Amino acid sequence: MNPSLAPMSRRFIAMIYDGLFIMAFSICVVASIVTAMGMMHVPIQSSEPLIPSMVVQGIVSGSAFFFHIGFWVTVGQTPGMKVWRLRVENVDGSLLSVRQASWRFIAACVSFLCLGMGYWLNYRTSWHDRWSRSRVVIVT
Repeated sequence: MNPSLAPMSRRFIAMIYDGLFIMAFSICVVASIVTAMGMMHVPIQSSEPLIPSMVVQGIVSGSAFFFHIGFWVTVGQTPGMKVWRLRVENVDGSLLSVRQASWRFIAACVSFLCLGMGYWLNYRTSWHDRWSRSRVVIVT
C-alpha cells in the first residue's frame, strides 16, 4: 500500500506546534544561562545586553536544528507531526539518516528564506522533500 503524501496545510500547522516547542526550550536555555551568570556574580553593565543577540540566535538556531534532526532520525516525527499524524521518511519508508535529516533541515531553511517558494511550488512536495529524497506522509 502506498502511503498518502501530507498536504501543506497539515505540515504548516505541525510546524507551528514545533515552533512553540522550540521557543519554549530556547527560553528555558537562555533563562538558565542568565540564572547561572547571576549566581556567578557576573557584573552587568546597563548599556550592554546580558547575553549578546548572536548567542541567543545561535541558541535558537541550534535548538531548532537538534530538535528536528533528533526526532526525524529516531522516530520520524516531531511532536507537532505526531499530533497531526505525519511522518517524514525516505521514499522506501525507512527513517532518515543524520546526514539526510541535516540536509533536509538546511534545505527547509533555504525554502523558507526564499519567501516560502520551496513550499508552494507543488501541493504535496517541497524543495527539501526533493533535495533530501524524503517525503512527509500521513500516518494511518
